[in-house]
Amino acid sequence: MEDIAQEAEDAVRALDLDDLNSRAGSHSYGYVEPTEAAWELIEEAVMPLIEDIQRRLDAGQPDAALATCAGIVLGLYRVRHDANDGCLGWAPDAPAEMAGEAVCTLRKALRKMGAPRIAGQSCDTLPAVLRDAASEWVDMLERCWRKPS
Repeated sequence: MEDIAQEAEDAVRALDLDDLNSRAGSHSYGYVEPTEAAWELIEEAVMPLIEDIQRRLDAGQPDAALATCAGIVLGLYRVRHDANDGCLGWAPDAPAEMAGEAVCTLRKALRKMGAPRIAGQSCDTLPAVLRDAASEWVDMLERCWRKPS
């Protein structure tokens, strides 16, 4: 979990103003708002990790999928206040939104599998490891768990 958290954190923190400037502004195909560009960059940085949740579940590793999800949530939680510079300055809500996406991905896949339990806990409630990873986001994560979009 810690390795995934570090990977998520590093992926988002590595995005700087040069990345944003290369994506935002006028292009031959039109104008891209800096906020839109920042969201795209953050999403592109985190989505491979979120896709790994599904891959682990497909491989029959639900506990590893949960650890991956928890790592993503923890890594994004660590950068939640880094909105002073780079992409996060233009998309300060992106870490929470992407963490919610990770939780939704895990929950939808578990429902599809018909898994009643994960890591020894009922799938009816948000796993404790996810609660512990992001205490300020628990309400949002619980909503994502109950009704994954």
